[in-house]
Amino acid sequence: MSAGTDGKDEGELDDNGIVPGHAYTLIAAVEVKNKMGEDEKLVKMRNPWKKGEWNGRYNDKSDDWTPELKKKLEFVDEDDGIFWMPYSDMCVAFSVIDICKIDDKNFFTY
Repeated sequence: MSAGTDGKDEGELDDNGIVPGHAYTLIAAVEVKNKMGEDEKLVKMRNPWKKGEWNGRYNDKSDDWTPELKKKLEFVDEDDGIFWMPYSDMCVAFSVIDICKIDDKNFFTY
């Protein structure tokens, strides 16, 4: 799965830390209890350039993280292009979502 943004890719980050006109890999999607005890959907994204990250809720420095969530989601605080964000914010920040399914039974069948 991947997600893309609108705009012209000039290698610069938008105010939210996402590169305009750029594609990101969607690594994981989970539903967890946030620090208020409410259900929250989060997605784990990856910038293939391995730098530049989302700076909204659940960014690496966010106070939304609890010790339990960090452990459960194997949180890493590095500028490695991998980040978590709320699903609702992903729907706003990214304009395109692509899903590719390979049917292994028919793959390379002649």
